[in-house]
Amino acid sequence: MGCAIIGDQLGYWIGRKAGPAMYRRENSFFFRRSHLQRAHDFYEKYGGRAVMFARFVPIIRTFCPPVAGAARMPYAQYLSFDIVGGVFWVGAMILGGYFLGRSVPNIGLRIHYVIAVVVVASLLPAVISIMRARHAVARGEAK
Repeated sequence: MGCAIIGDQLGYWIGRKAGPAMYRRENSFFFRRSHLQRAHDFYEKYGGRAVMFARFVPIIRTFCPPVAGAARMPYAQYLSFDIVGGVFWVGAMILGGYFLGRSVPNIGLRIHYVIAVVVVASLLPAVISIMRARHAVARGEAK
């Protein structure tokens, strides 16, 4: 648990230090300044919840700390939600594994199915969000 929290702190400070350079960077195929501004606005609105629940979404959990730092999320707020999220994530993973192992006989023989379900379930919120955004653009409701 400690390593997960410490790793996120390192990511936050990397984003915090690199953030000003990112705001000065020219737009490219992989980078859009507007995306950084949207991330800043997102953290202003959902900051704590985003930090806590990002741990449960692969890929997002990797980029959340540096983006929070680059978006200038207040460190005390980030730290408190990161600790709560880290404790909750580790507890959920340990208890989930324990109860799954107790309730499904020979789970080791079918672990690849479990992994596939976890990956799909983790990516589902992002896919739904993208689909909603595309439908909103198609209807002319985009911001």
